[in-house]
Amino acid sequence: ETAWVRKLFTRSLATLTAAPPLGTLDTLSQRTGRYYVIVASAIDGDLIADYAKTLTPKGISAKIILPYDTVKFYRLAVADGDTYRTTQATADQLKAEYAGGAWVLKY
Repeated sequence: ETAWVRKLFTRSLATLTAAPPLGTLDTLSQRTGRYYVIVASAIDGDLIADYAKTLTPKGISAKIILPYDTVKFYRLAVADGDTYRTTQATADQLKAEYAGGAWVLKY
């Protein structure tokens, strides 16, 4: 019984101290028709990339949306969805975590 408890405790401790899985970073250059939760927007792509690189070690997968049409801003998305409604609900949940807020963009 003691060995079983020790094994369970060791496994639980390892789970608690394990680093979160790394997030991914993708770049979108073409419209997908999906809705994205945007947490940052900047005219400088390097600023957006630097911000994204601070999120991926925390396990957050991010997408950089390149400027398109007449829009000259790079956007950083941290979530996406099929419908505006569900994506807006996600954005509402994430607003407190991001200083600039979170809003939805269809791209």
